Amino acid sequence: MRLRSYPSYDDYKEIQSQFSVRKRRKVWAQKHILDEVASQIRSLKIQSPFGICHGVRNGFEVSYLQKHLSDIDVNVIGTEISEVSEENSLTIQWDFHDVKPEWIGKVDFIYLNSFDHSYKPQECMNSWMSCISPNGICILEWSDLHDAAGTGEADCFRASLDEYKSLANQFHVEDIAMDGKHIPHLVLISRPK
Repeated sequence: MRLRSYPSYDDYKEIQSQFSVRKRRKVWAQKHILDEVASQIRSLKIQSPFGICHGVRNGFEVSYLQKHLSDIDVNVIGTEISEVSEENSLTIQWDFHDVKPEWIGKVDFIYLNSFDHSYKPQECMNSWMSCISPNGICILEWSDLHDAAGTGEADCFRASLDEYKSLANQFHVEDIAMDGKHIPHLVLISRPK
């Protein structure tokens, strides 16, 4: 695991915001992976689940899950550190390291493909898991681009798939390998049963 350091939190936020604004029209999320995320959410068998997609830039994954899970009356919001969040009514401007008090123990699912943008990954993981409801799940997307060779200016956390999973070692962790470019995986994290 390798972390990029920043002189201050304001520097981190500025770099992340600039990156989001520059790439506001680009979508990292792939539909077949979001279909599997939707399947995992469905398998929770929770009517009207509440979920958060973190680091969503233009909110594609929020809109996609909202549409594809409408039959179970899903309520999903997105978070985005930059002002790009204002372009999607389902997204709020928020740093995914932080937790709103009303989320603690009340979020049925968290999904993100941007964990590599965390400057404090263990604290971030612990914060997210504090939000997960007793039968909920945290779904992290990982690919080989999240490791050392695939990182860029805004990617401050570089880690292997095993390092991702080790951050959640006190929870139940499952790995689902997906088909597609860059060897994507979904890391499913839940409370031990």
